[in-house]
Parts: sequence; C-alpha cells; structure tokens
Amino acid sequence: MIDHITLRDTARDSVLSKQLGYGYVPISKAANTNVKRFLWQVEHELGHCRPVGKQYFSVHNYGWRFANPDARTPWLGFRKSGIEAFYEALRGRRMLTIVRNPYIRLLSGYLEKIVAKVDVEPNIPAKFQLPRRPESFADFVYMVCDRPNARTDIHFRSQTYASLFDFIAYDSVGHVETLSSDLAGFSADAFGQDFSHLLSEKADHAMKARQKLKDHYTPDIERAIYARFRDDFLNFGYDYDLEAVLPVRPVARPGALNACLEEAAHLCAPTLRQEEPAPSDRALEASKKLLARLEAGQALSGFDNSLAPYARNLLQK
Repeated sequence: MIDHITLRDTARDSVLSKQLGYGYVPISKAANTNVKRFLWQVEHELGHCRPVGKQYFSVHNYGWRFANPDARTPWLGFRKSGIEAFYEALRGRRMLTIVRNPYIRLLSGYLEKIVAKVDVEPNIPAKFQLPRRPESFADFVYMVCDRPNARTDIHFRSQTYASLFDFIAYDSVGHVETLSSDLAGFSADAFGQDFSHLLSEKADHAMKARQKLKDHYTPDIERAIYARFRDDFLNFGYDYDLEAVLPVRPVARPGALNACLEEAAHLCAPTLRQEEPAPSDRALEASKKLLARLEAGQALSGFDNSLAPYARNLLQK
C-alpha cells in the first residue's frame, strides 16, 4: 500500500513551488515532462524564475540535482536523506497530479522504453526491471502484471500507487486526454488566470499510442491490464471498454489516509539513508503505536500491515 520505494520516488520527482504554493506529483508516461515545462513557464511568466531550458527534458530532477540550494529552478529541492522534509512541506499546498488511461499509458511505455530502444541498448530489460526482452506487447504486459508495484519500473507501475492517491489530498486530478482544459482550470484556481496557452502542443517523445491501441490489444490483454490496474480505472474514472478513451466518471476522493502520510515518511526514511540511518524519536513512537494497533487487532486497513516491517526493524536497532 505504501513503502519506501514510492515515498522516495515521489519525493525525488515531484515539484513544490518556492513562491506559488502548489505542488505537482508527476506520473511517468502521463505528460510528466510537458506539465513540468508548463508549470515552469507559468513561474517565469509571473516573474519568479528564468525561462525553461530549450532541452525538453531539462525540467527533471535526475540524481536529486534540484536538492542543490543553488539550483536555478522555481521549485524547492530535497535530498534523499531528508524525505521527511518533503512530506512535511506538502502541508497547505494546492496539490496537482495528472493521470492517463491505463490502456494507453502502458502501450506508450512499451513503445518508447522497450520497442524504440531494445535493439540499440541490450540492457534495456534490466534497466526497466523486466526479467528478459519481451517478445511482444502481450509478453511485456504479462511480465508487468506479474510484478508488485514496488518491483515495477516507474513508467509501468500503478498510477494509484505512484501518485500516493490514498495519502495525498489532491485539489486537482487532471487527465492527459483532457490536459489543456484541466490545466486551464488548475491555473485559474491556483494562479488567478488561465495559463493553458503556455502548454506545449507536442511532446518530444510522443508515441501516438492512442492511435495504435487496436494494433496491439486483444481481449485477453485487456482483461489482464484491467485486473492489474483495476484501482487506476476505478479511482480515475476510466472505463473497462478499450474504446472509451476518455474518463466516464468523476475521480474518486483522494487522501483518505492523508493524516498518516508524514508518519509513513518518518518510518521509511531510515531505510533510504546510507549514512546515519538512526530513526528519529517520532519514528520510534510511530512504530510503537503501529505495532500496538496490530497486536490489538485495530490495524488501519492495509496501511499498518505495509509499514509493520519498517516499524519492527526500527525498534530492533
């Protein structure tokens, strides 16, 4: 349900504005780069930073480089060793994430990360946490469906998991399929005016997966993906029908476990520290309370069970 993998990746890849009070939690293969470029351009338009770089992927925090206090970005930076600070900094922010039809997202990831590269980069399967080179889209799908989220590459894992949907009380959950209008609404609410004209019309790495669905999908593949990503279909309003590309229902209520998020970060943080992995007093206290709930049969759904190994490990140190 939650673990140090998604807490780490979310803290590394998300952006929290220094000046404008918003936060964006990106999902790989769901307009991540395009939305970050849009937000940077808004910050520039409002006088808070330099223009976004011409290199399309320059907005990404590879290697935690935005953690450098001298990084010339409109966003706060956090180091891997201090992810607790990132989750504490979410308080009071207007939070945004963008999701994508699961059928299209997985096909797009396959076409870009596997098909387009595997012949020139032999280590592609290992790089994307696959046991071997997929022989077909169906073979790829079954590999992904057979792996838990924590062992699935960020480009293919569940969007519910990647967005911490149960733990972050999002103000806006947009859809790639209606991106311009969704960002128009978000910018009007967050910045007082519609900045959607700053959104790039074309992504540099677009795979046109939407137009290729029928070339790759079979009923068996549809069933496998729906079963694996059922939470994404239900939470984000998408239909089981492959033909129904646009969301057909409102997004479910996010952040049901929002009050638990900071405690989860404190419990998992020592696992991510190579140096000084000693748990904080807050983490130790949270560990005792969590294990007491489990012992009394009063566990908080799957939350306590997912964090119990971290709690036991901390109390043994």
